[in-house]
Amino acid sequence: MTWHSNYFAHADHLELRGCMTSTGYRSEFINKAEGDELDPELVMEHARRVAQECWEANEQKHGVQTAMF
Repeated sequence: MTWHSNYFAHADHLELRGCMTSTGYRSEFINKAEGDELDPELVMEHARRVAQECWEANEQKHGVQTAMF
């Protein structure tokens, strides 16, 4: 995960890379009030939650299944 603090005035940006999506990449913005600093633990928890949701929705996570017959 890469965390870009203050990517925009009102948002931080997360880049998640791994097998949780079919492309191996997820971009996520966390909105905040201008000038606020996000707690790193809360950012990590948000990243874990997003990665888990992506993993559960990723139909290709187990690869292509071949026919048995």
